[in-house]
Amino acid sequence: MIRLSSSADSQRLEPFFFEYLHHEWWSFLQLKRTKSKAHYRFTNMQLSSLKSITRDNVIFEEAVTNQHGHERINIKIKHAEAAAAEPLVIASPFRFSFGVQSSLNKSGDVVAGYTLPTPLWNHQEGEPTQKEFAFDEALKELKHMCYEYLDDVYGTDVAESIKFPLVEKEGKAPILYPRLMYNPKSYTIRTLFHTKGGRTYNPRDCRDYCKVKMSIVVDSIYLSDEYASVQLKVNDVYIQPLAQKKVQPLAILSEDEEEDEEDEVFEDP
Repeated sequence: MIRLSSSADSQRLEPFFFEYLHHEWWSFLQLKRTKSKAHYRFTNMQLSSLKSITRDNVIFEEAVTNQHGHERINIKIKHAEAAAAEPLVIASPFRFSFGVQSSLNKSGDVVAGYTLPTPLWNHQEGEPTQKEFAFDEALKELKHMCYEYLDDVYGTDVAESIKFPLVEKEGKAPILYPRLMYNPKSYTIRTLFHTKGGRTYNPRDCRDYCKVKMSIVVDSIYLSDEYASVQLKVNDVYIQPLAQKKVQPLAILSEDEEEDEEDEVFEDP
């Protein structure tokens, strides 16, 4: 049993406690879910081919201001056959991922969300495949579109502050950090993780290396006091867990040490 020494400790651990509870009943909840459209946050969605994404059909809607005075600019796409603009959704190639990672708030004591960091290709194997290259180019083009929109509407200073969840380092493949759909009030991850046969996974169990194919919603641009952030959110993930190397136990007590352990008594200072 965990004993909290103060109310401060209780407040600090409360988010992680609720996250633990959510982890326990998640599997039970999944049994009640269906694969209807009601399961998803977004409805009437379709994947956009990377070639179909152009400056002519990507739409930046009028900014909406929240209670904190920050603006959000929703991003949509207008398909030729569609009567109205729809969410802009793209599919990633089937790639290696580092697994689900949590991110904390500025104070470092509360889980603020989750990401699924995924290298766009394996730089050790040489050049990217055609699919990997096309996906990388599409992401860069989307970033450029967002930059141009911010520059036209808000000015160069705001455009230059843009943050896009694609980290590039010389000599290495870019790593994409899309966010999982997460409700911090209920500590619920709403992104669906699934595999062959319709089997679903608890996202919090997917923290090890894996291979993933994601449907990613190019959701919006969020304007904070400090920068403009492009929001990429993962709608669902086809996941293939990878076999992990088991640690071989080498630290084994000798007979003398086992006797010492049994005889040793610790007293409070």
